[in-house]
Amino acid sequence: MKSVFIGLLSVPAMFVLGIGFLFLGALTISAFFYIYNKFKFDFSYKKKKEQQQPAAANDNLLPKPKTNKQKGDEYERYIGKRYENKGYRVEYTGLKKGKADGGVDLILNKDNQTCFVQCKNWKETAIIREKYIYQLAGAAAQHKAKGIFYCTCRLSREAKSAARDLNIQTYENFKILRRQ
Repeated sequence: MKSVFIGLLSVPAMFVLGIGFLFLGALTISAFFYIYNKFKFDFSYKKKKEQQQPAAANDNLLPKPKTNKQKGDEYERYIGKRYENKGYRVEYTGLKKGKADGGVDLILNKDNQTCFVQCKNWKETAIIREKYIYQLAGAAAQHKAKGIFYCTCRLSREAKSAARDLNIQTYENFKILRRQ
């Protein structure tokens, strides 16, 4: 009889212990969030501090490096201006449409002749593959236009062969000439 009594006591004791552990767990979690919210670090002071400090005098004088897109846009404008100086009407499709230009950066018109121009301003060591020639040739053929391809690097052997076969005029290593 004694063992049954101890067993019965243990069930309420375990219940009390369980509630005690739940209470301690809730208390621990509450204490954690209280401490976290009270002492969490506010990083907004850096923003306020940066806004208050004036920029160094030389910061505005240093040139910022151009992004690849800016370099490409500059190259397209340079090629377009060369044709404008020769009397062509130039539409800057690459600048307007970005990557959705369909492989045509410039559309040139003069004397009822239309030319599609693709411009690639890549680093000197790069090599242009034939897919860019095919893209330009497809767009030019679809609109019965002449295709012209400019790049600041070299064309692969396959790209040169494709350009020759598809009657695409190419200009390799064609750099922007800067006036001194």
